[in-house]
Amino acid sequence: MNKKDKDYYGIKFNNDVPKIDKINEYSKEVEIKFIGEAYLVVRKKDKVEKTKLENYHKFEKEGTYEIEFTNNKNEVYTLNLRIEKSFLFIIILFFIGATIFTMCLLPVNNENLINKVLSLIDLSVLKVDIDEQDRYVFDVDFKNIISSDIELPSTINAKSVTNNKIAPGTDGEFSIIISTKDSTVNMSYSVDFEDVTNEKPSNLLFKVKGTTKEYSSLQELEKYLKGTAPKQSQIEYVIEWRWPYELDEVQDKVDTNDGSTLTNYKFRIHVTGEEVI
Repeated sequence: MNKKDKDYYGIKFNNDVPKIDKINEYSKEVEIKFIGEAYLVVRKKDKVEKTKLENYHKFEKEGTYEIEFTNNKNEVYTLNLRIEKSFLFIIILFFIGATIFTMCLLPVNNENLINKVLSLIDLSVLKVDIDEQDRYVFDVDFKNIISSDIELPSTINAKSVTNNKIAPGTDGEFSIIISTKDSTVNMSYSVDFEDVTNEKPSNLLFKVKGTTKEYSSLQELEKYLKGTAPKQSQIEYVIEWRWPYELDEVQDKVDTNDGSTLTNYKFRIHVTGEEVI
């Protein structure tokens, strides 16, 4: 029996056993298969509405869904599903295709001109693989890679979800994976973070899983995300974050103010790689 079968408790999202304590994120439609009963839960201000779901139901639209599932052992689970389709890859492929098509139509003999046009196409984002568990895989063979915008609420633990917003008391995690699976040499690497939003909650804290020291910004943390990756290997950093609350009266006021105005935090991840000679 493999691990997936062992963890199975009666329901699957696209043949995956859904996580109970985190949001299950997908970039495409999701089909649910189950043994038991499942309901779509919609919470409104003064009431909760439940709609029974048929087996093999498909969620096709973008959005966040709450599903209440009861299996044949009468065990009840609350599952969170988010569908967020990304058109970045499609846009880049369209741009590349249009560029190549234009070159085929026009008599271009200047090799330098062709190289200049191709250099305008930023292929680095294609070297960032984002899976459904908030893990960002960077192939450092490409030397210099940047992720698209990352929103902290997308990495939140399902048990601390507050209307898909960060707030005092919430926490979560995401992973950065340094990959040299296609490299024939060892690679040195460094990770840098770039803030997209101008402000972040004052009491938001970050740390590398398995360590005890916490940092008040990703920029403080990044100093420790560097090293050498052996060829054909992977190194994973799990970044945990939390927004503690009820620290003291002064901090409670800070949290109240930040919680009403700073409900999101966006950033990008830069990874630079270099061959070790």
